[in-house]
Amino acid sequence: MENCKVNFLILSDGRAGHINQSIALAKHCHATYEVVTVSFTCKLFKALSYVLDFLNIYSTSLFKMSKPHGKNFDTIVSAGSNTYYANKTLSKIYGLKSITMMLPKGYQYDFDTIFAQVHDKPPKKKNIISLPANMSFTEPQGLFTPSQKTIGIIIGGDNAIFSMQEERLKKQLDFIVETFKDYDIALRRHLEHHHV
Repeated sequence: MENCKVNFLILSDGRAGHINQSIALAKHCHATYEVVTVSFTCKLFKALSYVLDFLNIYSTSLFKMSKPHGKNFDTIVSAGSNTYYANKTLSKIYGLKSITMMLPKGYQYDFDTIFAQVHDKPPKKKNIISLPANMSFTEPQGLFTPSQKTIGIIIGGDNAIFSMQEERLKKQLDFIVETFKDYDIALRRHLEHHHV
């Protein structure tokens, strides 16, 4: 992505898998950013937020958030159903752009930009960008220092819609090793690190 030259206010629901997507966008854009936590004032308000969004009614009384230290934000970024109503409300009150890092199911899809994973089957709309996987940003951790051309492979694990199949994974890794014989291959699964 090109340098966005913006200042993001990132709304966090406290879930690392959500906040990391928003931070990844900021880093890919070389944007400055600040993270604040947000949550509904009570559980009932989350259900109410879907109705109010449908009616285009937005109120800060439904949620609470930590106070940002900075100011002059251009864009609000968030991921997770506990952040979408706050994102919309704050962007409308302060005239900021709104971005979500996942398909905001249950809410109107009228954010400025929605990054939606293909497995969620997002509708085709101008403001929706389909991604094959969650957005991420990796930085060297000093776990491996390559001595020649190297391919890095990071293997995740099971989730709600996908289960790892060991035999299929082995075939894929064998194919990569056979195809890239002149390369070192660094393989990492969770916190384990192996050098092939």
